[in-house]
Amino acid sequence: MTANGTASEPFLPVGRSPESISMLRGLSDRESNNRSDIFSQCRSMFQVWYFGLSSPPNLSDMQYLGGAAAAGRAGDPSQRCNIEEQLPDLLRISKAAPLPDAREKAAELLDFVETNLHMRLPRPRYAADFAASEFIPQRELIPLDETLSNGEASASASRATFSNHFDYEDDELAETGSSSHDLDAELIERSQDLLLDQFHEWHRSCNMFHVMAYHPEYLDIFLRFHNCLLRSAGPVGYAERHYLALMAASRHRCAYLAHLHAAEFIHLNGDESWLRGLEHASPKMQKLGQLCRLVAHRPWEITSDILRPLLTGADSLSQSELVHCMCILAHFTALAGFVAGTGVRPEIDSPLGHTYRSQSGESLYQQQQQQQQQNFLQSSCNSTSGNLTTGHLPSSTSPTPSSPGIDPNQRVLDLMNAIKDIDDETEGGEALPEEQLIRRFECIEAETAGLPCFHRSVSREQQQQQQQQQMLLRQQQQQQLNSQELIAAELANFCQEPGYAYKDFLLAKADNKQLRSFRIQDYSWEEDGCCLVDRYLPSIGYELNERFETSFNLTYLTMGMNTNVETAPFRRAVWYYVHSIFGIRHDDYDYHLINRMLSIELKKYCKLVACAPEQVTMGHYRSAMPGFKHSEKVHVNLVIMDARVQACLLYSLRALNDHTTGQ
Repeated sequence: MTANGTASEPFLPVGRSPESISMLRGLSDRESNNRSDIFSQCRSMFQVWYFGLSSPPNLSDMQYLGGAAAAGRAGDPSQRCNIEEQLPDLLRISKAAPLPDAREKAAELLDFVETNLHMRLPRPRYAADFAASEFIPQRELIPLDETLSNGEASASASRATFSNHFDYEDDELAETGSSSHDLDAELIERSQDLLLDQFHEWHRSCNMFHVMAYHPEYLDIFLRFHNCLLRSAGPVGYAERHYLALMAASRHRCAYLAHLHAAEFIHLNGDESWLRGLEHASPKMQKLGQLCRLVAHRPWEITSDILRPLLTGADSLSQSELVHCMCILAHFTALAGFVAGTGVRPEIDSPLGHTYRSQSGESLYQQQQQQQQQNFLQSSCNSTSGNLTTGHLPSSTSPTPSSPGIDPNQRVLDLMNAIKDIDDETEGGEALPEEQLIRRFECIEAETAGLPCFHRSVSREQQQQQQQQQMLLRQQQQQQLNSQELIAAELANFCQEPGYAYKDFLLAKADNKQLRSFRIQDYSWEEDGCCLVDRYLPSIGYELNERFETSFNLTYLTMGMNTNVETAPFRRAVWYYVHSIFGIRHDDYDYHLINRMLSIELKKYCKLVACAPEQVTMGHYRSAMPGFKHSEKVHVNLVIMDARVQACLLYSLRALNDHTTGQ
């Protein structure tokens, strides 16, 4: 990507050295004195590069540098690219670091580059300086630290709003019935501590973790698992773990995760040639391409026959390596769904997260007007054109969400009544015969196959409205669309059979008469899968099990504006519905309850997030759960994500068990 946002250069950080990627990481050090030292060193290094000196400047050099800067002289222009590589990172730190002094030092360094070195600076691509999600107003998220209050975030959003007509965030607030998150001060502080620890650990406060911070109990466990998977001792090499994450993200065109982990791959001295595509990676990585493809789209096709070539012959994996790879692939394919389902925006230092100041002389106010208008128009028509401002590249065949036309609060009350009725029926009720439970599962399976996932159906009026909206956006988006098409093509290089996609399990059974539903009573996570992971990766197995239990059981006893609500039947319905999408059946569950718990819009949304996250738009997010708070919608996405991880691992681990037992 070029400074102007075009994609004539690779999207991934090809060409950057590990030293370049690591240069500013000291600004996330736990000690403020160390952060100050890094700031001074970076400033001196920038001067060396700009003025063409061969070493850090001494006192006489500093006098020369002052005069040269005043005269506008520069040294070797080829060295200025070293400074340019650091500017997006500096911009991210200045806006998104959870440490006030780190933000201030990064902003000072940017000001020095602009004022003293006369270099053009990048700016955030969005009207608001920092926005972690396209779907959730920034003022609704947990502040990064105590110095960034919701009021400050709201004021920033107000400065970026030039017309009430384009303030689509207010519509969302009206829908949720809440102007801020409802966590108490203790939980907010816990979330901020977790985000700060992650900043120290990974040298950035990731947008996806910022969105998860509504739920500090879950975020704590998720981060422990995430860090353990990527950083703890294990059979797979550290750089290779991030390459596997890149492969998994690419299956769902998740540019957000792809860029993050490509940078980590380079930072860990990974072979840069691998970033040209899977065919340039090691033979062992290439052999994993098929497993990645099946984990991402059709995990039921993972059998012992699929695993056998990975475990035998040249460039084979050990069984512990294979389990580690399975966990990484399942984790990141599902995480791509969370990124899309909650509208996580690209990190500011990503090519999709920043741009450079216009040379036309237009004011920042004018730029904000244009961006705000584009955001509003995009929110109106993104159900067909794709969400261009999230970390996912849109699909050209995104389905259109339906508009329920029902009062959001009434929808929540109806759901609460359904839960109460189910609780009343359960007390003293007799268990249904197994045959009836199977028939009800098959009904859900057939209904799921009928939900639109890869086509769209809209009325003529909707088509005309969308065409008008798209005409207004076409000129503004054309360059961005061209860039994203090139990025999608670049990510396809990491995919074996890029066109391979999810297929409804019912249709898969029709094509393969030997395929059967996965009976959880025959091979369960608690009794079988978890034990197998523990055998090879004890620390990961423990963290993963705790993660599943937390997302499944997490509750605040709220639903919308209502309190003291038992939400277990709803959470269970979401979890089991996602499992059913992948052909997994729980013999003791009455699948008739799913239709009583989940609206057709929510089922469509679950299917998209789990199977085709590249197609999720703000329209789907808003129509799926009217009346829910943003924190509750994020919680639903956590349940979808973890149910998907577990489904993929159940198929993968069962296949490994069959291989080891000779079945």
